[in-house]
Amino acid sequence: MDIVVANYGNNQLGVLLGCSNGTFFSQLTYSTGDYSEPCHLAVGDFNNDNRMDVVVVNSGSNNLGVFFGYVSDTFLSAPAYLSESSSHPTCIARADFNNDTQMDIVVTNNGTNNIMILFGSGYGTFISQMTYSTGVGSQPSSVAVGDLNKDGRLDIVVTNSGTNNIVVFLGNNISSFSNPMTYSTGLRSQPNAVAIVDFDNDGQLDIAVASYGANSMGVLLGYGNGSFMNQLIFPTGFDSHPIALATGDINKDKLTDIVAVNDGYGNIDILMKTC
Repeated sequence: MDIVVANYGNNQLGVLLGCSNGTFFSQLTYSTGDYSEPCHLAVGDFNNDNRMDVVVVNSGSNNLGVFFGYVSDTFLSAPAYLSESSSHPTCIARADFNNDTQMDIVVTNNGTNNIMILFGSGYGTFISQMTYSTGVGSQPSSVAVGDLNKDGRLDIVVTNSGTNNIVVFLGNNISSFSNPMTYSTGLRSQPNAVAIVDFDNDGQLDIAVASYGANSMGVLLGYGNGSFMNQLIFPTGFDSHPIALATGDINKDKLTDIVAVNDGYGNIDILMKTC
């Protein structure tokens, strides 16, 4: 396994190739453009050549940079896809939204209060796009994708740091999405990251959220029909400011755990599932 990282401070994409002993070679870097401020990325085979490609979100230059995997573990950059003026995109997720077997992407636009879906052609290009409002002053900060109501169509969950809530867009049968359902994450919570996971092992997908302003992780248990209970709150500590989430079975007990990155403390916080 290798690592790819968006280097916000020096406007670069970094790639660290893995060694068999768990260490990594020195970082290979690729420019994302002057003042681009890359802040998030997605990895997938977007041009169907059996090599991993990278699409990086450039918040400073309001575009999406595309890097195609090439021979000898290198990458070739392609022309960037422009987002809206002053959109300041913040997060990206990949999925096949229209069931055409080609990889699509969804992007949160913090500056224009919407999400943008770009449909892939299978050749590394994106041929059409749709936008959906996340609400006035919502400032969407992160996005996750999953089939929340078990209808075979992918749904979208977005955190809104400006309006202290999350919104759920359910997919329908014409490659579009329903009006969003809104769930509060609490006053001044500033949710900044989201993940979709079956946290309570009931076969229904749940939502985990990192609330930067409330110094907590929240879990919204799903009913299996696309709706959710009020969140369960797990504090991460005063001024911890959790900013990112990851999920996985940390202790190999076949239960899903949640890891939060705490920007205030400079550490990680693990919410260990016990049953």
